[in-house]
Amino acid sequence: LDAGQIDRSRDFGYQPPGMLGDLLWIDANGNDAYDDGEPGVPYVTVNLYNAGADDVCGTGDDTLVDTTETNSAGQYSFGNLSDATYCVVVDSSDSDYIALGITPTYDLDGGDDNLASAALASGARRYDVDFGYQLIGTGAITGHIFFDASGAAEADDTYADGTDTPYGNITVYLWNSSGQLVGITMTNASGVYTFTNLPAGDFTVSVDPNSPQLNGLDLTASPNPGYNYNTVTVTAGNTVADQDFGFYADLDFGDLLDSYNTLLASEGPHHVRSDLVLGSLSDAEGDGQPDNDAGVYDGGGDDGSNNDEDGVARNMSLPKWVSGTTVPLTITVSGGTGRVVGWFDWDNDGDFDAMEDFGTLTVGDNLVNLPLPLAYSTGTNLNARFRLFDPDALPGGSLDYGDYLGAATGGEVEDYQWHFGPNAVGLTSFTASASRGSLTLLITFVTLVMIGIVALSVTVLRRRYQH
Repeated sequence: LDAGQIDRSRDFGYQPPGMLGDLLWIDANGNDAYDDGEPGVPYVTVNLYNAGADDVCGTGDDTLVDTTETNSAGQYSFGNLSDATYCVVVDSSDSDYIALGITPTYDLDGGDDNLASAALASGARRYDVDFGYQLIGTGAITGHIFFDASGAAEADDTYADGTDTPYGNITVYLWNSSGQLVGITMTNASGVYTFTNLPAGDFTVSVDPNSPQLNGLDLTASPNPGYNYNTVTVTAGNTVADQDFGFYADLDFGDLLDSYNTLLASEGPHHVRSDLVLGSLSDAEGDGQPDNDAGVYDGGGDDGSNNDEDGVARNMSLPKWVSGTTVPLTITVSGGTGRVVGWFDWDNDGDFDAMEDFGTLTVGDNLVNLPLPLAYSTGTNLNARFRLFDPDALPGGSLDYGDYLGAATGGEVEDYQWHFGPNAVGLTSFTASASRGSLTLLITFVTLVMIGIVALSVTVLRRRYQH
């Protein structure tokens, strides 16, 4: 170096060693992806081979590099690896593997054969070399999750078709005799769940009574009375049936279409009934009552002649609502002070666009104002949901947009469908003719506009007719 010269070109580069792993798990719902809560496959031997010069696994030039065992969570890893193509092989002869009674259903390269090929380059660290498994056998367990119409805990109480209400989309869990979760499934629209391909042995089926759909309901029917789980013995080729779990509470539901999350399976809004209601009464239902007309006619949840959706009234002197303005509503509360919130489908596309918090209202008629957004097209139908909450029992301690669904203790939910008719009929041409011999009478009315004569501001409050 010359005097004063600085040379910054003498650099040294390092490449970190490669690594790969990392999970063997029970794919309890069979979707070929790990989901929270699915168990790992513990204490099973995993071998790592270098694929050799041909970069193909399973040929004669594969060489063993390392051996490890999955931990209690089913995780494994190999480190300090140079760039190469590797073969990860799960040892299906391991006694812990055999004891589970499982078969491979997922691996990285799709072979489902306890072998996966994985290439490392530039010191890569790969965490995607996973293996999924499911149980293998010829036994099965099945049952129902349902709303127990009897409302009472009874011995040998199973689902009664036509009397009880099936609950769909409820998660059911299956555990083996070692207490390991080996299955997760959901009830279908008929409230039925089934676990298939079970090996012989003892299994425990359970349902979570604190899940969002069942929150606030009491367990009243179980094959193990008083408990939300039951242990059964499965034998080869046989199905253990009637593993039914029933729940009950004195509930009130809504009746808009289920695109607004009305059914329990959609975490639809439901209130454990109390004296706190919108209007003068509420009705008891086992599930939401989706209806095209939100219960105005024969469908929905209006209990026949009893119109329980009577808590929100609009000013009938306003034949239609105009976007960008504010309109009055009268909200009637009975049984105590309550917090009232509304959700509105301003663009009429089948879901709620906005929430309006009307605050804490007292017993009696409360006049509130509702701003109409510019997104609302003047005179179009409007679907709305109103919920009355006990101020001391707000879901999660506070309210936000997402509270148009879910459970609540006390209060009521009311769904409305409002229609706005035209406020005038325009007749632009009317022609009549009559012939008697050569006499022709021609009468033509042009632009007879019947505004004020036929004031068809028949503004149909189509959720609840108001007079």
